[in-house]
Amino acid sequence: VGNCHKWMLSPKGVGFVYVTRNLENNVRPPAISWGNISSGNTSLLLENDWQGTQDISSILAVEDTIAFLEDNDWFNQIIPKCTELINDFNSAILQLTGMKSLYDNDYFEPPQMRSFLLRNGDHSSLHNRLFHDFKIELPVFMDYEDHFFRVSVQGYNDRSDLERLINALKELL
Repeated sequence: VGNCHKWMLSPKGVGFVYVTRNLENNVRPPAISWGNISSGNTSLLLENDWQGTQDISSILAVEDTIAFLEDNDWFNQIIPKCTELINDFNSAILQLTGMKSLYDNDYFEPPQMRSFLLRNGDHSSLHNRLFHDFKIELPVFMDYEDHFFRVSVQGYNDRSDLERLINALKELL
């Protein structure tokens, strides 16, 4: 399963599900959106093909999205730069949070994003403060036991973006 909008720069709502042929009939949606009108032979197509009122035209952009990534050598040039950027700021963010890394070793670190645990406390305003006061979009997650935020680095980010984040976190944490 993959969403294409964030990491492939395609329109929001574009994603895919890959299922090996011998398991196609085992993949069932939690709800069927609108009938079984597909001409497919498997439940995968019959139950997932038509999504009612959702505008599915954005899927037409995937071919151009892939061409853009290939034309700009995204996987050999851009993603490694994003990885280097998040790696450069990883220690500084960990120091600000006062918490250990969620990742046991470098092998498990995603190439373009990291999640960081927050100390116990009230972090309910962190997302809004970052967004409204600093113009930084950063998802903050709070469950019953742990609070954490996720930093994502894309091709349009540079050092100044992460420096701005560090300065904001210094003020807010």
